Amino acid sequence: MDPRAADLLRRFVGELGGEVEVSVRRGSGRSERWETSTEIRETVTGFDPEQGVVELELRDGQTVRLHFDETQLVHLLDGAAADGTEAWGEPLSDEEAAARFLTVHLGESLATQEGHPSGWWEYEDGSFMPAPPWEAFARRRQRG
Repeated sequence: MDPRAADLLRRFVGELGGEVEVSVRRGSGRSERWETSTEIRETVTGFDPEQGVVELELRDGQTVRLHFDETQLVHLLDGAAADGTEAWGEPLSDEEAAARFLTVHLGESLATQEGHPSGWWEYEDGSFMPAPPWEAFARRRQRG
């Protein structure tokens, strides 16, 4: 695996497993109050940067296995700093911006697509695609 791609995966894993603050409004009028709690989004249960694999356990107990192709990661890094600085309004390195984009792509993909029973997701062109491992492997071999 290209060292830049492996570093990106390490930074992405560092972005995962963080806490998110959830606020809920209870009641109305004079009895209205906000209750705030902290939740863990996901837990990283496995990581192999050389193979491009990250394994997660989601809040609901579901296991998700993410696979990243080196070429896709290197492509994502190219120019990510400029796009990330525009998106987040602060100067970012290519690696930091790309890692943030990966977390956004993961959240969007998990929210909008039903996963394969294997839990395997392949990162491709800015999205995670659910696929059985044998299909993902065959696609990687075709790309060569």
